[in-house]
Formats: sequence, structure tokens, C-alpha cells
Amino acid sequence: LILSLESHFPEGDVGIFLSFLLNYERLQPGEVIFTGPNVVHAYLSGELVEVMAPSDNVVRVALTSKYRDTATLLQLCKFEPKGVTRVTPRPLGVGQAEYRFPVREFRFRTIRIDAEVEGFGVAFLLHGRGGANGVEIGCGDALLIPHGERMNIQLEAESL
Repeated sequence: LILSLESHFPEGDVGIFLSFLLNYERLQPGEVIFTGPNVVHAYLSGELVEVMAPSDNVVRVALTSKYRDTATLLQLCKFEPKGVTRVTPRPLGVGQAEYRFPVREFRFRTIRIDAEVEGFGVAFLLHGRGGANGVEIGCGDALLIPHGERMNIQLEAESL
């Protein structure tokens, strides 16, 4: 990890040292972890969906070319030794699973076949093509599901 980070930031970056203090996890497709509020975390590579409760405290301090705000990070963050909280999906039916987190603000559901969904949420298509209520969606697209509206989502079988 250290050598890989150094190759991406050859001019040096404090995040390379910080990586010695963080849990390092390699997730397989479909695996999910939960990181609570005010906990330092970093995403390094691969496809990822990060779901957050409404917040204005995305603070960057390392491994980025974007604005860095170390003072705010030190003010907000909890620096406590802690393991990783893995979230196991709960099957909902054929091709569907739900991830419940130790917070009330959100849930995450995966759908791998034609299905109807109801409620407020955002759908992300990670593979293939499909459609919902007459709207075509492709890989990487997001779809807002308004509160109380039923949506019939169809995915092309060969793309699953």
C-alpha cells in the first residue's frame, strides 16, 4: 500500500504516513462497510458507492489535489482505535438484498433482476443497461425514486 501511494504521489503527501494509522480493507464486489460520522476514511481504487446522511462536513486533508483543510479535520474527527463494521445484506427475494446500517438516515438495496421498488431513494446502475417507467438508464446512471412512487425497473438479462 505504501509503495503504491508513493508512486501516485511522488512529491510526497501526509496521507502516505496517515495510512499507517488506518484500517486497510480490500472489499470484494458486493461487500459493504459502515463508517460512522467524523471518522477518517479514504477510498483508493475500484468502483464504489458512498452513501452519506445530509452533511456539510466533507473534509479533505490528504491524497488529493483538491483543497485540504487540516484544522477542520482535527476539530471534527474522532481519533479512536476501532475495527471495521461490515454490513451483511438481508435477502428480500430473488435478486434483491437490503443493507441496514447502524443509523436511521438511510438503507441501501441491491436489485439484480426486473423488480418493482417503492419509496424515496436513488438507484445506481452499476452494470449494463435498463429502464424505469419509460426512462432508459445505462451503466453509471443514477435514478431518483420520488417518495411514494412505484417504479418498475427492467435490466437487460445479458448484462447482469
